[in-house]
Amino acid sequence: MVDETKLSEDFGGAVKPSLTRAVKRLDRELSGPASNFSEQFLYGHREILIDYAGLDARLAIKGSIEHGWSPFGPSVGIPRFMGGRYLHLAWSSKVMKRIGIPFPQSVVAVGAPFLYLCERVVSHLQKSTLRQRRKFLFLPPHGTEDDSPVVEKLIDEYSKKFDPRESTVQLFWTEFLKPQVRNAYLEVGFEVTTAGFSGVTANEGLGVAVRERAMSTIGGRNLFLLNVLRNLATHSIVVAGSFGTSTLYAGYLNKEVHLLTGWNSYQTVYHDDRDLLLGHRDISDEPFNRFVESQVVPRCFSQGGTSNDNLTTLAKEELGFDDMHSKSSLAKLLNRNSFYIQAKTPVEELKAQIESLW
Repeated sequence: MVDETKLSEDFGGAVKPSLTRAVKRLDRELSGPASNFSEQFLYGHREILIDYAGLDARLAIKGSIEHGWSPFGPSVGIPRFMGGRYLHLAWSSKVMKRIGIPFPQSVVAVGAPFLYLCERVVSHLQKSTLRQRRKFLFLPPHGTEDDSPVVEKLIDEYSKKFDPRESTVQLFWTEFLKPQVRNAYLEVGFEVTTAGFSGVTANEGLGVAVRERAMSTIGGRNLFLLNVLRNLATHSIVVAGSFGTSTLYAGYLNKEVHLLTGWNSYQTVYHDDRDLLLGHRDISDEPFNRFVESQVVPRCFSQGGTSNDNLTTLAKEELGFDDMHSKSSLAKLLNRNSFYIQAKTPVEELKAQIESLW
């Protein structure tokens, strides 16, 4: 495995980002399939699809899975040097048609893995004895792996409209691991939780060190989306700090969603007082921001930032509800594009957690 610290020392402590990316790409290319196709291990996507299709728990997908929503996907997650050779599982054919795709022969829309989890779990969650924890679930925008939002500003904005003592905040794991961030929420009355570890650490790209960790269950990585679903199911109202993947998950579940700052919910401020749009996205990502501002917010939210029924419709479209495969169809697709790994634990643990719900 490439030692980035040693690399930095060799270059006088100043490794250019482009060189780092190149080294990580080389490391990924030389590391074998578990590293080459590591994106499937984020958020438990592989485990959800393998379990739903009823396949051998050792099976892994020779390809990539779109790991989060973008109105201009599914380019996210398609390895540039492998995109035409291997399968890429996109979420929504509607999104694919919106922009076109670079390798149409190898990109297949199957619906977001979250939908397959819901297919198995939602009806049981509704009948289960899971208690209503608090009224509000706050989903704040998260920072990059190196930065965090200005917590005090977020809390102040939140407290103007909602009571922290009736609220749970679901922190992204990079924020959850910082005592100063957790304590800022706890001190004003929030319950603090996280959905778990997403699969990469603060200083690693997808390829680096995945060989040692891809199949581990460290920090609940394989249960990430199940925990998101549990958190959504045990709160009646969702407050979103920015519009993104989790907002669509809440909309799909017919949750009442409030955008924290109303019409301008796509804007937030980070620790160095730079204006950043849409969570951790760079301010230069104008097409994304324009789409949310012109197509999503007017259609799905009131001027005050409260969702309407259109959010559920949008969520189904953007998450690819109509693109979902049957169990047998998904099994056939994944079987044709697969390789085997040693550990079975991540799938088995997810299965046990799902079955414990009823």
